[in-house]
Amino acid sequence: MASELSQQLAELGANMLLKCLHDLPRVSSSAQIQPVEGATKAPKLMPVMSELNFVEHTADVVDRRFRGASEKYPLHCRWNGSVVKLYDMVALQELESLQLDAAVNDAASKPPGYGYYLKKHQLLCIRCKNGWVAFRSICPKGKKIMTAKEFYNGFLSKCEHKDKLFVA
Repeated sequence: MASELSQQLAELGANMLLKCLHDLPRVSSSAQIQPVEGATKAPKLMPVMSELNFVEHTADVVDRRFRGASEKYPLHCRWNGSVVKLYDMVALQELESLQLDAAVNDAASKPPGYGYYLKKHQLLCIRCKNGWVAFRSICPKGKKIMTAKEFYNGFLSKCEHKDKLFVA
């Protein structure tokens, strides 16, 4: 996750700074200007980067957005006309081992945005462009963060919500 990387980079940077300050005269005499060509910049994180569209986004895109932006901007989409925030995404490798296509009846015909509760593992699984993503927690607008099981029991299992899709 981004916070783990930030922590590792903070420690590495602090150690490099101390090493540099300890040997400042030698280091400053051998300073070199970084060449402009070949340098790239990552785009600035923006709230729009946390919006999900399961029709357009692959599982890999959702995973990268979760790992890159979710600590600052939680992933979100709409369900039943309201914004929902998605938390605690399951790693794609872990999800592949659960063989969701075999667990979901007629999985191949389910549209992107289809929500499925995987009871055995207590996961909210959502069909995306090329497969599945899963979350352990969700927060419907105006509610507290709840587990996938609580969301299923309170919302997804109700007859009037059975065919609702998670949409952009």
